[in-house]
Amino acid sequence: MYHDFTKRAWYEQQPNALHETTRKLMAATSHETIASLGSEAASEILDLPLNGIHLYDDATHELAPVAVSGTTRDIVGEPPSIPAGEGIAWEVFDTGETRIYDDVRTADAVFNPDTPIRSELYLPLGSHGVFLLGSTTAADFDDTDVALANVLAANIEAALDRAAREQELRDREAQLGHERDRFATLFEYIPDPAVIVALRDGEPITRAVNQAFEAVFGYSEQDVLGTSLNELIVPTEAMADAEAIDERALAGEQLVQEVRRQTADGDVRDFLFRNVPIEADTAQAYGIYTDITDRKRRERDLRRKNEQLEEFANIISHDLALLNARQRRDRVNFPQSHSVRDEFLNSEDAVAATHGVC
Repeated sequence: MYHDFTKRAWYEQQPNALHETTRKLMAATSHETIASLGSEAASEILDLPLNGIHLYDDATHELAPVAVSGTTRDIVGEPPSIPAGEGIAWEVFDTGETRIYDDVRTADAVFNPDTPIRSELYLPLGSHGVFLLGSTTAADFDDTDVALANVLAANIEAALDRAAREQELRDREAQLGHERDRFATLFEYIPDPAVIVALRDGEPITRAVNQAFEAVFGYSEQDVLGTSLNELIVPTEAMADAEAIDERALAGEQLVQEVRRQTADGDVRDFLFRNVPIEADTAQAYGIYTDITDRKRRERDLRRKNEQLEEFANIISHDLALLNARQRRDRVNFPQSHSVRDEFLNSEDAVAATHGVC
C-alpha cells in the first residue's frame, strides 16, 4: 500500500515538474542548453537516467551527441556520433517515427550489437535530432513512461524550433547590420552625389546626403536634414517632372532619367538620376545624381555646329545650283559660228599681242 501511494504521488508531481521544465526549455537560447535541460528532466523527473540527445550536425551530416547523462557515460562510455544512414537512431531521425524495443540487441539496425542496453526508446525531435532513453533491463518501459517521454520530447522539439527561429532572426539581423554598415560606407564615399529620403505624403524628406552631394550642391548635411529635397534642389520649371519621379519611386519603380537640378548658388546643372527602389519597411528611397553638365554642353555645342554645317551646306548647295543653271544658260546662248577652239586661239593671240610676242 505504501509503495502504491508513493508511486501515485510521484505521478501526480510529474506534470508540475514537466511544466517547470517546459518554462526553462522555452527560455533557453541555445540548442546545447535545451538538450542539457531535456536530459536532466528525463533523469530527475521521469526517472529515466540512461538517456542522451543527439542533434543533427550540418557540417558533418551526422547525429552528434550534445547532451549525455552521467549514467549513460558510466554504462556505455562517451557515445559516438551516428553517421548518416546508420543505426536505428538515424532511421528514426529520417522517418520521424518513434521506436521502442524491449531488447534492442535483437533489432536488425542496432548500431552496436554488443550494447549493454536492453530496453530502448527512440523519440524523434523533428529536423533537429533524436532523444534516446534506455535501460539495462529488458521490457522496462511501461505506457506511462512512454507517454511522459513523448510529452518531454515534444517540448524539447518545440524549444529547439523556437531557438532555431530566434537564432535565424539574430543571424539575419547581424547580416542586415553588416549590410547597413557596408552600405553606409559605400554611400558616404560614392563619387557621385547621393541622398537618402523618406517619402512622406509623396514628399521626399531628406534623411542623409554624402560628401559628394555637399560638394556639388553646396549644402551641408546639417542644412538639408528634414527638409524637402524638391524645394532644395529642383528648379521651379522642373517641379512637375520631379513630382512625377517621386510618384514612380513611391510605386517601387527603378528609374534612370536625365534631370536638371539647382545648386545652392543658383547654378542649374544637368544630372543623370538613378534611384534604388523604396524600402517598404522604412519608406526610404535612395537617389544618385551623376553630373553630366559638361557632356550635355558638349552635346549642345556639337548640335549647334552640326546645325551651322547643315546651314552652310544648304547655302553651298543653293549657290552651286545657281552656278550650274547659269553655265547651262551660257552654253545655250554661245555663238554657233565660232567653235570653242577658235575662241580659245583668238584669246591666245590677243594675249600674245599685248606682250609683243606676235
